[in-house]
Amino acid sequence: MTRLLVAPDSFKGSLPAGAAVAAITAGLQRAWPGLVVDGQPLADGGEGTGAVWEGLGARRVPVAVEDVFGRPQAGYYLLRGDTALVEAAVGSGFLPEAARPAGGEYASSRGTGRLLAAALADRRVRQVLLALGGTGSSDGGLGLLEALGWEFIGRGGRPLPPGAQGLGQVEVVRPRRFPKPLLGLVDVDCPLTGPEGALQLFGPQKGIPPEQAQVLDRAMVAYAFRLTAVTGADPAAPGAGAAGGMGFAVLALGGRLVPGAEAVAGWVDLDRRLAAADGVITGEGRLDGQSAHGKVVGLVARRARAAGRRAWALCGSRGPGAEALYDLGLTGIYPLVPGPLPLRVAMDGAAALLEEAAYHLGRWLRAEADGRA
Repeated sequence: MTRLLVAPDSFKGSLPAGAAVAAITAGLQRAWPGLVVDGQPLADGGEGTGAVWEGLGARRVPVAVEDVFGRPQAGYYLLRGDTALVEAAVGSGFLPEAARPAGGEYASSRGTGRLLAAALADRRVRQVLLALGGTGSSDGGLGLLEALGWEFIGRGGRPLPPGAQGLGQVEVVRPRRFPKPLLGLVDVDCPLTGPEGALQLFGPQKGIPPEQAQVLDRAMVAYAFRLTAVTGADPAAPGAGAAGGMGFAVLALGGRLVPGAEAVAGWVDLDRRLAAADGVITGEGRLDGQSAHGKVVGLVARRARAAGRRAWALCGSRGPGAEALYDLGLTGIYPLVPGPLPLRVAMDGAAALLEEAAYHLGRWLRAEADGRA
């Protein structure tokens, strides 16, 4: 073994994927001088997707937008050739509790709609990608569609309140055509509504109490019924619940949803680079049962097995269900923390911990190559 591919996702809250590549590479080459490392950050349609696109030569086009609570903020979309990439996390990003001026039920996806509108107005753009992840809204894409010129009329002709609060009040929908091909990149395969949907599953993470999320989910069902009647969009489609329901809005606009990790793998020619390597090291902040479904580590494990290559994963923590990744093709899972550590200390020191874990894995791989393991 003389060449390894290093292809992790970000370690959420600690390290972007590019920094993770650098830390793993440093550890490996410290353990095994002369080892050739091909480093490539990956993403799954959520956090870090834009960074991968920028790494391929895209440039930022600035746009003034608003956050999920309507406060002005600077935004941008990314342009590469004739394709624009809009990150929902830039227009409607998740906010921690301390930064929310109101409950999550008032959070709107309008900022993402403004980014899409700006990309549509750019004559250089022939197609649009929308990375659906890292968002703070749960309004089914209502604000996004309003920003694109859709009309939603409430009871008695009244305007709708922002966010999920307005879902149950929609009486009339007047759609507008999205005139360019639209592709939504999703990191989850959940439907729009129900126990595994945008509100009940993810709403509490965005500041909506569980009992209120159940009530609003019923309003989301009514909203979806009205949009389906005029667009044919399927609220049960895999990924419709992504980004607080923006996945459903993509379908209503006539777009398609695809797994973000698969799309990113295509951008960076992952299969060719796997074939050129003797093995691959991947990773992300936490590995659990969800990691096998639409996430980077699961994808790398499957692609490595198909290429006849071994794959190892480094992670901040390992949770229930992570063992399913062995069945997909992983050879080993290695958490970073060597002993008890406060969470904040571990997260702040993630780069050093990741480098050290990669060093020890590299020493084992070197010993194996020398016939000593």
